[in-house]
Amino acid sequence: MRKHPDDERPPLGFLLVRIGEAVDRDFVAALTDLGLRPRDLRLLVLVDRAGELNQRELARQLRMDPGNLVGVLDSLEAEGLLARLRREGDRRQRIVNLTPSGRRLLASALRATAAIDQRILAALPASDRKRYYEMTRSVYREL
Repeated sequence: MRKHPDDERPPLGFLLVRIGEAVDRDFVAALTDLGLRPRDLRLLVLVDRAGELNQRELARQLRMDPGNLVGVLDSLEAEGLLARLRREGDRRQRIVNLTPSGRRLLASALRATAAIDQRILAALPASDRKRYYEMTRSVYREL
């Protein structure tokens, strides 16, 4: 019986890239069905969790150039997913908030991505799933 090339011990980087490609395809497809891109979801999650952020702080946390962020915010605002309001006491600052439509879409997107998480983790025994997630998160934080 002939061995398949994947039966050998491939480098970790190769495995991670292949896993990443497969997950990315599913992730992008699920978000596209909702009219979102991955960076849109990241922004919506951050705004939702932070409560009140101004545009400059949002750009810093997203590690985006503030000028590039404006275009993303314009698009999401035009779709009715977020609102930018002047901060009382400092009208130069604009606070970014989710609209009710933005919250509903975010909830749908998080359900879709949770389903992808479940498919990924289904390859592991139930007893290893939490540990795998935490180890993956630790590696991500270090990078």
